[in-house]
Amino acid sequence: MYLDHGYSFFAPRIVGGHLVHYKVEFADGRAPIEGTFPDKQEQWPRLFYHRHFMLAEALNDAYTPPESPTPPLLPSNIPTALRQQYLADQQKQWPAVTAMWKDRRDHYETLRRSFENHLLAKYGGSSVTITRREHLLLSAGEFLELGQRLDQPDTYIDLPERTMTDAILP
Repeated sequence: MYLDHGYSFFAPRIVGGHLVHYKVEFADGRAPIEGTFPDKQEQWPRLFYHRHFMLAEALNDAYTPPESPTPPLLPSNIPTALRQQYLADQQKQWPAVTAMWKDRRDHYETLRRSFENHLLAKYGGSSVTITRREHLLLSAGEFLELGQRLDQPDTYIDLPERTMTDAILP
């Protein structure tokens, strides 16, 4: 009996879980150390794993694109009076919008730097690269009918550090 009572019970569109992949490199030529958290094998007991799970989710939730937002474009068939009113409203509101974006971006960069500094201190590396990853959920059909594994490599995607438009367009 398939009841479909997963996370979709709590929200209309649930995406997969988020992870943080890291690569620590060394100036002396040692082989780099790579890892991903959360990792049930490395973070034990369960509460330690949960802490890493929440850190990865916090980084993903804090993500804000590096480019400041731009005002939405109006269609050309908008009457002149409405267009002028819209532009006047944008001139009043836009400083607050860009200030909010800057605060959010600064928060994300601070959190990310904190992760990087911790990994550098833990492993004694000279540089670290962090990549946010999403583990996509399989549909019931993909799992039950097609027999796909929950941990197959193509269910993990690296998330870009830029706007979605930049990620989609060449």
